[in-house]
Formats: sequence, C-alpha cells, structure tokens
Amino acid sequence: MYRYISSKSLNREKVIELYKDSNWVSYTENYGELNRAFKNSLAIISAWDKDRLIGMVRAVGDGVFILYVQDLIVLSGYRNKGIGKELLRRITMKYFGCRKKIIVCDKEDRIYKYYIKNGFCDIDEFNMKCMIKK
Repeated sequence: MYRYISSKSLNREKVIELYKDSNWVSYTENYGELNRAFKNSLAIISAWDKDRLIGMVRAVGDGVFILYVQDLIVLSGYRNKGIGKELLRRITMKYFGCRKKIIVCDKEDRIYKYYIKNGFCDIDEFNMKCMIKK
C-alpha cells in the first residue's frame, strides 16, 4: 500500500530523481527555482512506497476560484497502478468547492485521454478559450 502525504517540503534528491525519470530536466536545471516554485504552490501531495518518492501532484491558484494542476508525475516503474489517478483525486477533493480546476497538458493523445478519463474535459465544452502568453 502506498502512502500519500500533503507537504510542500520534499527531499531534494528524491524530487530530482522523480523529475529526471520522466525527462523533465528543465525543472532540475535550477533547483533553487524549483524549490521556490514548491514553496509558492497552493499544495503538493506526494506518493510514497516506503521511503521512495514515487509520485507527486502540485497545484497553484487561490483554492476558491481557480485550482491549476501544475505537475502530475509518477515514476515510470509505478505507472498504470492508479497512483496518478489517486493523486488527482486527492488534490481535486482537497479543493472540492473550487470553481475551476484546470490542467494544461501536452497534445499527445495518450496524455489528453488520460485526463479525460480522470474527469477533466476540453475547455471547448465550456464555450471558452484558453490563452498562453508567448
């Protein structure tokens, strides 16, 4: 059984191992920035197998009107075991009353379908547009 912990304080080496495993190297190039991002996050929920960090979800926002799921990451050897789904469930339930829960993901069909399967929908269904500053 895996443990889930809500805390913004995580071991540096374990976090770097998690991000590098998914090839998210831009996050690990400057750990000071990543650490500052963690501290400024609304919430971080991590998944553990004994003392090994195996997954994490990080959210930013105000928790009332907007919850933005910034990172959802699971070690490759632990994928397809429901860990990501459980992390998403926990972060969205923690802010159940929040009006908008948003995630931006890669266009890769597999990733898009994963979030659809886990209760997210395309923003087009709300007759809205999403913009990103260049």
